[in-house]
Amino acid sequence: MDDQTNDLYLWVKSQTKALKENSMNGLLSQRFEQGIQSINEGIFKKGGTKKLEKVFERIGRLKEKYPSVHKYYDITVKDNQKGKVTLVSCQHKTGEDKDKKAGIYFLRTTLDEKTLWDIYNIIREIEYTFRVLKTDLDLRTIYHKTDKASMAHLNLGLLSYW
Repeated sequence: MDDQTNDLYLWVKSQTKALKENSMNGLLSQRFEQGIQSINEGIFKKGGTKKLEKVFERIGRLKEKYPSVHKYYDITVKDNQKGKVTLVSCQHKTGEDKDKKAGIYFLRTTLDEKTLWDIYNIIREIEYTFRVLKTDLDLRTIYHKTDKASMAHLNLGLLSYW
């Protein structure tokens, strides 16, 4: 609790959020490694990027594309001392465990515990309702030309849910 603002900070650890984050990070790591592999393969192809400066630019763009996972890798670039790259590889850093932080987040609120718990349960009920609408009733997003058509579609879906 912050004494100056009367804000309450909640430390939350969610197993399902951790599973989701780990799954996403695994996919991003795989794509990052494929990107490094693609850069390395380009060195040996005719017309591929071989100049040291250009290879570093490609690696920089790859790091820009995957900012959440590139910090867990050591990237090695070997050259022939004449400005031409001979090898690009990456190695997962030892001791870096992103799984420890997965699923942990903080909430800042000014609400008391009972009100916060009530809101949480309402949100769970709403999420369950939308899950039923999407799975059991197969109500998916449909893009209509007018707002009236969109509202009619949503109202029919909710009517069928009830």
